Amino acid sequence: MNYSKIETQERVRLTIQAMARKDFGEIKKLMDSSPMEVVETHSLEYLNTARMLPRVAALFEMEMRGLALSVQIAEDKPPLMAQMNAAKSAWSNFCAGYGIDPEVLIGTAGGHHPIVKQFLGWCCMPPDVDMVKHWTGLFQVAATGEVLGEKRH
Repeated sequence: MNYSKIETQERVRLTIQAMARKDFGEIKKLMDSSPMEVVETHSLEYLNTARMLPRVAALFEMEMRGLALSVQIAEDKPPLMAQMNAAKSAWSNFCAGYGIDPEVLIGTAGGHHPIVKQFLGWCCMPPDVDMVKHWTGLFQVAATGEVLGEKRH
């Protein structure tokens, strides 16, 4: 395949397919062979952070909604509530790292669904340290996704 001749729509389709397969080598080939553009922009640190934070908020809310749905049908609720509690703690720490109130940031994702808000309100025990580390890692990975394909000069 001549990667340099792939049109944008086809390149995007192939990239999404490679993402679904977790074929990172193919993703890199597709990205590295795409046409380069030179642009003038405002601070990339500012722009990337301002775009990343609402995206991570949306991902956090989706995860919490998934856990809330699971809690409603699960027979063994405590482990799921422990996950929500750990996620809530990691979320607070993540937001604090950017000096942003967690409720303000989640507002960029439309706010918490009422059932999520209710369950998070019930999380009052100290969170499990290992679970918090897990959620912290997830937020860190989600926060780095905005710079894929960029080369700083």
